Amino acid sequence: MLLSPSPPTPEPISEADRTASRAAFGQRAEAEKTFDKITGLPVPAGWRERVVADNLRTSHAAWDAWLQRGTREDIAALMPHVAVPCRLLVGEHDRAISPATQRSQTLPLLPAGSRLELVPGAGHLLPLEAPSALWEQIK
Repeated sequence: MLLSPSPPTPEPISEADRTASRAAFGQRAEAEKTFDKITGLPVPAGWRERVVADNLRTSHAAWDAWLQRGTREDIAALMPHVAVPCRLLVGEHDRAISPATQRSQTLPLLPAGSRLELVPGAGHLLPLEAPSALWEQIK
């Protein structure tokens, strides 16, 4: 089971968004905006602050490496090594890596029998936004 994964191909991030993300490093207001943008359902009390704090704890080197290299990584050639069908769970309103991106860039590279399932109303942080729905999918 894959939960809102990055695609095995480079993430579709425009250079303008990449530049804006680099400039947002370490800024609480930007971390809060990111949280609000990537979630679709309310999260339990206190978790918003934990996610924002995690964002702010990221080192500058790691932040830049993710934007400059990690999001551009292409591991599509390794995907044939995945030998079992996968369930790809994605939030219906995931704006970080949209269901459309998962359908076009991830699902086609997974083994036959793999399927994409949408979690209604959810954004990118499935374990926080929809723990009950996630548990139903896992059990």
